[in-house]
Amino acid sequence: MTNAIGEKIKSIRLRKGVSQGDVAAHLSMSQSAYAKIENGITKLDTQRLLKIADFLETDPTEILFTGSDRNVTFNNNTITNGYVENVYSGLEEKYEQTIDKISTMYERVIKNLMDEIKSLKS
Repeated sequence: MTNAIGEKIKSIRLRKGVSQGDVAAHLSMSQSAYAKIENGITKLDTQRLLKIADFLETDPTEILFTGSDRNVTFNNNTITNGYVENVYSGLEEKYEQTIDKISTMYERVIKNLMDEIKSLKS
């Protein structure tokens, strides 16, 4: 299993001339705990990714997406092996259900307005 995100963070960190200790201090963690993120031992949560990207003055997408890797999967609000995983599994289904409910309500409102207009004309 690859560690694309950890490797990308390390590459950006080295390019910027920043030590692991500097990043670790910014994250309020030990250097050895931070090294586990770069080595793919510790899963990286979304908030920590954003803090690292901010400290390294880079866009988080530069860390997440490399080359042709443009597929992002969501599950459990963690980031690992080049994929973002989000707590909201089933979010797409819930979104579609909400859109269906809104569409149904909208259709009812339009029907009621049309019925009201018809009754006013009578």
